[in-house]
Amino acid sequence: MDYVYHMDKDSDEFFLAAVFKDKAAYDANAGSLEQRARYLKWRGLLVSDPGWHDGVIVSAAGPGSGE
Repeated sequence: MDYVYHMDKDSDEFFLAAVFKDKAAYDANAGSLEQRARYLKWRGLLVSDPGWHDGVIVSAAGPGSGE
């Protein structure tokens, strides 16, 4: 699952939050040749390299969260 945020203060700024079942699924995706090809395709549309902020979800609420 992923979420794309369009920032209010900068119409050229977006954030993508990707959610994986577990770390193994994340690692498999990060290391795949298919993901590398997708990254390179989208990277060509960016002004600069994206920042990466890896972490673990500790709480979720709302639609699809099971609550």
